Amino acid sequence: MTFARRQQRVGNGALPVRASRFVVDFADPIASIQPWYVGLGCSMYGRIATTSTEQAAAERALDARYMRLPVKWDGTQAVSAAAGSAATPIKPLVDLYRSWGYHVHIIISGRDGDFANYVSGDAAAIVGQLGTDSSIEYSGPNEPWLDGATTQDVIDRGIVLYDELQTVAAGKKLWGPVHYAYVTSDLEAYMDGMGAARIDGVEYHNYAMGSTALATQVAFAQTSQYEQQVGALRLAAQQRAIDDNVAVSELNFSWRSNDGTPEEMGGFVSPKSGQLINGRLFTAVNTVWMASAIGHILAAGGRAIPYANQNQALGIMVQNDYTGDTGDVPGANGVQRANSSPMPAYWGIAAWTGAGEPDLSAEPSAQTARFSHFNDTMYRTELATGDTDIEVFALNNESGGYNLVAINKHETSSCRLTIELSNATVTVYDAWMSRAGAYPAAFTAPRKVATGQPITASTITLALDACTVSTIVLS
Repeated sequence: MTFARRQQRVGNGALPVRASRFVVDFADPIASIQPWYVGLGCSMYGRIATTSTEQAAAERALDARYMRLPVKWDGTQAVSAAAGSAATPIKPLVDLYRSWGYHVHIIISGRDGDFANYVSGDAAAIVGQLGTDSSIEYSGPNEPWLDGATTQDVIDRGIVLYDELQTVAAGKKLWGPVHYAYVTSDLEAYMDGMGAARIDGVEYHNYAMGSTALATQVAFAQTSQYEQQVGALRLAAQQRAIDDNVAVSELNFSWRSNDGTPEEMGGFVSPKSGQLINGRLFTAVNTVWMASAIGHILAAGGRAIPYANQNQALGIMVQNDYTGDTGDVPGANGVQRANSSPMPAYWGIAAWTGAGEPDLSAEPSAQTARFSHFNDTMYRTELATGDTDIEVFALNNESGGYNLVAINKHETSSCRLTIELSNATVTVYDAWMSRAGAYPAAFTAPRKVATGQPITASTITLALDACTVSTIVLS
């Protein structure tokens, strides 16, 4: 079933104080989703969950249940295909994630890079080793256009992979084309060339910046584009009678740390590389951007896979190496955060999954959540009056209640948020708010700002700090 999102945007007008009022209608669903529609790209750099108990604890604590893995066949087994990574065997990692109840999204690569030197039979061998049930998905090679492939080359490879897939898992379809950007002509040509019988879903990558640096407010304003893009691709698939699954299978605030962000916009010079680093990756800006981008993807019924679990400055968990060394961040004075502990983006994801601070000394199964994970339905939210820097997303949770994710994108001003609830039998709420600012606050777990508060006249009021993400749990 397909829903259209409706959200009214109204100017601030003559309000004497900065305030926003939203209306949420729990009888008006806008998207059907699944609890595993938020995940992580597994970079295969840094720490890996099968060899690091700390990384395993962090990934289990985050409870992002959709892991994307780059894979190739080395002649004897499925191994990591990530450029520059060790040829790590993949099956133990797949088995670990599946034991947690996670879904796994496998990118099938050539033996030399993402596209090059694909050997006939490799896809069948990979699928035969890793598994064929519904919790494992398979997709074509990563960003093949950057390896010199044409769109027709990508379609031809997709058909080869699909045909091999049928030899070990008849009827199982293939994702693709794993585009490096939102390029509708290529994405739609892939749909047409592959056809409905072969396509399980369409995926592409989209980062806020990277080639150049954007001002924070520009990057914040553009997160709504994810909703438009996913919605347009789902519509294009529906028009072709193709399964309308869409994943943004790589997203982050930037695709590289040295994207030219000047110091006046939050950049800093790395003492290791001498490069100008986008320091906003280490601040609450990244928390807010990540939460907003995920919200817009889910609101369109898409899947969000931030990149990546470990990737230096771009990681969701700390990797103290080169540009990711947290001891180099302004204010850290050389003191590193623990490897595998949360980066600010972690808390943007946790606003959706309910994750708490990971206990890196405990087993993955011993990790505890702050609140209930999102479930399977997004609901309409409408900005009735107030500030367009405020966003509210509404969805049900796995405990039978509802979660509201409220985001204040204003960097310096707090906001008084009022939410009017319609068609929900709820009586109390709890709320958690992320930490504003830079080091060390942005790395720290959100604080609880409401406990068992009664809901009066179907209305909630909460003061949102500047540049924060709040999750309000209704029960």
